[in-house]
Amino acid sequence: MLFLKVDVDRCKSAASSAGVSAMPTLQAYFGGQKVAEVVGADPARIQAMAADLATRAAGAAGAGAGHTVGGAGGSGGVAPAKTADELRARMAEAAERRARGA
Repeated sequence: MLFLKVDVDRCKSAASSAGVSAMPTLQAYFGGQKVAEVVGADPARIQAMAADLATRAAGAAGAGAGHTVGGAGGSGGVAPAKTADELRARMAEAAERRARGA
């Protein structure tokens, strides 16, 4: 999964072409097509969208049943994020670990 942040004030055409009308807006694409959208900082909906994408990706790659994101069962003992800020911090930490190859 790849997360991109777009500064819609600086990239108005990107926001317009994606149909973004509120902040924050998270859009999920699979196979070049938009398959989901979450408008607003709703960690549960964001986690559900990420889990759905992981399942789609695993199915497309023939890798199995996918991954569980956020819940106590299968999350390695890590509790789900309670706030949008906590979720963002966890996502940033995970991206840093991937970048370091950890």
